[in-house]
Amino acid sequence: MLVHARALLISSQEGQCAYLDADLRDPEAILSSHEVADTLDLSQPVAVTLGSLLMLIDDEAAPWTKVADLMDAMPRGSHLVISHPTADMSPDAMAQIVAVTSAAGFTFVPRPKTEVARFFAGLDLIEPGLAPVLAWRPDDVPAGDLDSAFYWVGIGCKTV
Repeated sequence: MLVHARALLISSQEGQCAYLDADLRDPEAILSSHEVADTLDLSQPVAVTLGSLLMLIDDEAAPWTKVADLMDAMPRGSHLVISHPTADMSPDAMAQIVAVTSAAGFTFVPRPKTEVARFFAGLDLIEPGLAPVLAWRPDDVPAGDLDSAFYWVGIGCKTV
């Protein structure tokens, strides 16, 4: 994946893009990496995007602390973007997904809304807040049950 990402992420006049091969469980290594120093101006707001990533870190690794450590290093005005699977909406279907991923030897941790909300501690949630993925600012209101998407999505802004 790293080789493919490096081939695709070529900077342009519009800006820079970098891929960092790192482990979210070690935020200090991320923050002290030359990729971060060479690519981001941490005196300006940035977006920390954790899409479908936190589900790969079990509770014992304290993912809430790791995210807080990253956000503590970000300047005011920065945003945290998270999408996270949950069993809140379809417990039976999510149980099947967990069983398959566990049998394959993968860590896969769906979390309830209250636990996903903890990642946004100290941040101001952007409307509509922590919501099912299909209900988060849709261009067109999709037909059917908006709660059937299996994911919570939210964006928080660091205002302090």
